[in-house]
Amino acid sequence: MRKASCHLVSLFLMIVVCFPHVSFASEQLAVMDLKFSYGVKKSLAEAFSDEIRNKINELGEYEILSRKKLEKIAKKKGLTQRLGSDDTQCLIDFGRAIGTRYVIAGSISRSKPGPKASIIVNLRLINTQGLDAGVRKRVSKEAKTKDELLKSAKAVAAVIMDKKELQSSGQ
Repeated sequence: MRKASCHLVSLFLMIVVCFPHVSFASEQLAVMDLKFSYGVKKSLAEAFSDEIRNKINELGEYEILSRKKLEKIAKKKGLTQRLGSDDTQCLIDFGRAIGTRYVIAGSISRSKPGPKASIIVNLRLINTQGLDAGVRKRVSKEAKTKDELLKSAKAVAAVIMDKKELQSSGQ
């Protein structure tokens, strides 16, 4: 019996060491696709949304619901119209209905017209449970290029999840 326990512990440690990004988290978190406007294309909004999902998933504290899984759950529960909402109360209700404690939502836009305009991302971490349901944290990031923005996803994800502060003034 003792030998079997030792083997199980060894197996668990090997999995953790060999696959550090595997999440053992049981709590789910929904990251909604960012609303895009003012000169930002849907493809950039989706790419940044996916990058935020990936970076939060790497932190390992939550199981991040994929875009497809969110759509599937919303369809099953008759909530597809809420997938496109940006209203905080609607997102709280959506998160409660699908069983997530937190929802991350936000927007992405250009600061002004033209090719030299900055790209601005605004994210909100919304608590969906209890009496203190509502926006728990806000993060903003400004970037000069799409590449710079996508590279900043790790820092933005860390800040929204209270892991560290952004190193630039774009917070």
